[in-house]
Amino acid sequence: MDREILRGLFSEIMGREPSEKELDTLLINCKRDGQILHWLMRQRYPSEIFGGKLDDFIKAAYQLFLKRDPSIDELIDYRVKLAFGELNEFSFLERLMSSEDFAKKIASKQLLKRMKVSVKPYSKSYKTTIVIATPDIYGEKFRRCYDHLRKYTHPNYRLIIAVTHFEGEDYNHPQDMNIAFKGSDTPFYVLMNDDIYVQEGWLDALIETALQDERIGIVGGLFFYPDGRIQHAGGKIACYDPNRIDQVVAEHRFYQLWPIDAENAFKQMDVPFVTGALMLVKRECMRDIGMWDENLKLSWNDVEYCFRAWFKGWRVVYTPKCRAVHDEGATIRTLHREGWKSMKHYHEAWRYLRNRWSREDIERLLRMVEESNLKHYGLKIKLTLPP
Repeated sequence: MDREILRGLFSEIMGREPSEKELDTLLINCKRDGQILHWLMRQRYPSEIFGGKLDDFIKAAYQLFLKRDPSIDELIDYRVKLAFGELNEFSFLERLMSSEDFAKKIASKQLLKRMKVSVKPYSKSYKTTIVIATPDIYGEKFRRCYDHLRKYTHPNYRLIIAVTHFEGEDYNHPQDMNIAFKGSDTPFYVLMNDDIYVQEGWLDALIETALQDERIGIVGGLFFYPDGRIQHAGGKIACYDPNRIDQVVAEHRFYQLWPIDAENAFKQMDVPFVTGALMLVKRECMRDIGMWDENLKLSWNDVEYCFRAWFKGWRVVYTPKCRAVHDEGATIRTLHREGWKSMKHYHEAWRYLRNRWSREDIERLLRMVEESNLKHYGLKIKLTLPP
């Protein structure tokens, strides 16, 4: 095993950097890569995982090294091969290590390390209101979100926790945000989901970007799934049928790609929208465009808000310097447990927006984004819809 790959795995699994002596010991004493991976697993899991149920061992390995569960086919395939001796535990782990996902995960981590840039501590000088909406302030999800916020954020912020209550289909996310923001007056406002886990320098990067131009009104960042794939790198507008406005949809750029396959995700640029999972809004922008549209209870409210900013002459900017893990769907899973029919409201919200904006409106907005990227970054990016 390559020494730097081992260093990265050790650091990720053990939560600390290995000493050179520890690396030497593992590389000398373990005759094969599977032994090293097996040793790392033993540092994290109880002994019952080893020699017990095969499914438990397979799932634990996938979670530890690939940060995902195995598919049903993968689980059955490896269960049979381990049960009948076609593979032992070492060779099974080596199979995982040789998989495309593992290789891209390691390469992506190395890329992120190279692309990391320092940001001046702007958050020390500019107070920010941060609103976190959560249905459960005692839950693990919120606790992790809050712990990351405290660890990676200068304390010059006002925190508002909006405790939401899901009662059938009456929950209205924008309404909670509007109530929370009305009670504060700071230069910047941040909207944050409770399934966002921020990383070092996140708020400084958002403020730094917002200060680059007085017409930058909204800023978003680069967010990853827990396994390291990209969840959001700014938004885009796609069209799957040029003859139908209902086939015009909002999507995440570089969605579910490994960073190593999406190096353009590391360029700052103007975008049609950024996700409301973590979004900074400048005070002057909020006062100009107003509060969140409460007709859009759950879906599309962030897209509508960013579109409204563009139509009012504000810029919406994506910066890769702001990074966080977004456990996308954790909030939706909570909604499903409470009986929320999210897809129904997703389509209802899009119909509501189609009645407000024509195809010509969307094309005009995309031209504004194109012109802004050319003016501010010299980027010639084609965003307009197909004829």
